[in-house]
Amino acid sequence: MRELLHGVVWRVHLPGLLRLLVTFALLLAALGYNLNVRSQLADAEAQNRMQRDMVAQAVSAQALLDENLQDYHRLEAAGLIGDARRLEWIEAFRGAALELELRDARFTLSETRLLEEHENALWRYGLDFDVTPMRLDLQLAHEGDFYRLMERLAADAPGVFSVDTCKLDWLQEDALNNSLTRLHGLCELNWYTVADVTRDWSGEQ
Repeated sequence: MRELLHGVVWRVHLPGLLRLLVTFALLLAALGYNLNVRSQLADAEAQNRMQRDMVAQAVSAQALLDENLQDYHRLEAAGLIGDARRLEWIEAFRGAALELELRDARFTLSETRLLEEHENALWRYGLDFDVTPMRLDLQLAHEGDFYRLMERLAADAPGVFSVDTCKLDWLQEDALNNSLTRLHGLCELNWYTVADVTRDWSGEQ
């Protein structure tokens, strides 16, 4: 074998060997380039799919927004969405009491707080309800005065409220006055509003 190798004239075959080595090197370079291009193409396709998904989500969100925007603004204007409308509730109560000639109608409006989980039937997961308790101390001629007062509040005041408790007691004879007041009422109301989550969206953009 050694004698066979010694018998080979390498100088004659050297150009061919060099061409073979160059060809092999070019083949390796082409293979590496091909693999790199395929990797970049796969990344580009993945990015393209991601962008298409994002566009589809944006279109879906825009369609949902367009479909419900009018209702959202209507609820916002009605006082169901946004901050507690404390001043407007006070003005509505005073106006209703004046209209119904309830001369001795007092109220206490407590601090607004977040509705606790499962506190009542209004609680919903993902919605932040604010609740503002209101205590009424009323002098009434009859039960109808109370119902008319609640109707006026529901019609004139923004937001929504519930009457949690209400106790009506007949006044003693010596407590009656010239205004024909016959009943004393102690009632607990709760005003509800939903937090406006869209206020946080501008900070996320």
